[in-house]
Amino acid sequence: MDEGLDIKLKKAEELPEYIQMYEISGRDPISAYSFKRYMRDKNKEEGKIKNFVGNVNLGNTKKGKKILEKNRIRLEWRDMIDNAKEEGKEIELIQQGLATGNIEIQRTCIEMVAHISTEKIFELIEHILATGNVKVQKICLGMMILLPPDKVELLEKKVFNIIEQGLANDNPEGQKACAEIILFAPKEKREILKEKVAKLIEQSFFTGNVNAQRIWVKMIESFILDEDKIAQLIEQGFMTGDIEVGKSCAELILHLVPENKKEDLFKLAKEKLGNALVEPTLYKKHNISSEKFSRSEFQKTGSETTLIGGNLKDKTIIRHIKPKAFLVWQKMYENHEMWKKAGFDYVPIEPIQSFRLNKDGLVDVYSGILDLNLANWKGLSKEFNEELETEKRRIMKVLSDSKIQHRSFDHDENFCLRFFRNTDGKVDLNKKPRIYLIDFDEATFI
Repeated sequence: MDEGLDIKLKKAEELPEYIQMYEISGRDPISAYSFKRYMRDKNKEEGKIKNFVGNVNLGNTKKGKKILEKNRIRLEWRDMIDNAKEEGKEIELIQQGLATGNIEIQRTCIEMVAHISTEKIFELIEHILATGNVKVQKICLGMMILLPPDKVELLEKKVFNIIEQGLANDNPEGQKACAEIILFAPKEKREILKEKVAKLIEQSFFTGNVNAQRIWVKMIESFILDEDKIAQLIEQGFMTGDIEVGKSCAELILHLVPENKKEDLFKLAKEKLGNALVEPTLYKKHNISSEKFSRSEFQKTGSETTLIGGNLKDKTIIRHIKPKAFLVWQKMYENHEMWKKAGFDYVPIEPIQSFRLNKDGLVDVYSGILDLNLANWKGLSKEFNEELETEKRRIMKVLSDSKIQHRSFDHDENFCLRFFRNTDGKVDLNKKPRIYLIDFDEATFI
């Protein structure tokens, strides 16, 4: 928009022609109001942002404060464990730390295990196996490599008994947790245990227990070896009508089922899942409702991101990025003429709806949500992939010609798709989607 954003709207309904390049299929058309809001942000905030480049104190940001807090916790627990050694109580303290559920404390405890005797390590693992806390057991079992063979053999027998008892339980979550530690059972017993897990997976798909299916569907790849059996389970998964189970099943088609069954199963996936097939995974681990307004921090590497509930769910997220990176993103987004010359009839950059400098010196960017990323799509289907790969390379060439580095390494997760919608809002999966470059938190001018 650099070349046309200074246009003043004479009438409320008047919009420049290039706005069409910013329209997103399935979203409300860009209104004069939203255009003027962007212009207002540009006039009010852009100067502040440029002046702030290089002046961000990361220690004052949420991310910076989290890093400082993590470091504080780890140093504190290292000192506590070192002090406990003098009294011979380090094992008790490590046990407590592993049971806290705090990932930083757990990591510190695991690191400190390397500094205690093998007798103490054996004592620790033996105690943890007796607690029944399978999550903590899984963490500790990785420490067995520090023990001599005779101690490992003793622990493997205990693990086998725990798994056998756990698989006999009717709790699918407990069964899955036991399945995940089969690697630590005696080698000669592992196949027997795997066969038991395979039977549990199959049973879950023919009993109508959706909760069990949601848990076991993620274990199919590890425990079911027969391709025809996998195809049968996938088909059954689609017939449950559960979106979560269906999406997990769809991810298995391309790599795990016989070639002669892939096409029919993918057609079934399209039919049963519809729009859900191409939804991004943003909300997968977050309880965000479209019924009421709420916010939740999205856990990812790179920039901080806030998910929004209410009527903005599935439409808008807030990215919090450094001013320098934002200015690169903005430059690429606003230059519609450059993208037109490169052969695009749209701007293939993550949409910017609104932006402002926050009190921490980061830019809050209200960004439009697209569909699943290119990596996820390639895991589902081979359709359109050659064309999408060509367009991906074209986008990266434009950035290179503009002396811009997007990230140290650009992979398919950095590109999102947007499928076209019909008038009823349904995704057209037979038409090649558009591809967009996203995640500008590491972007820089070269």
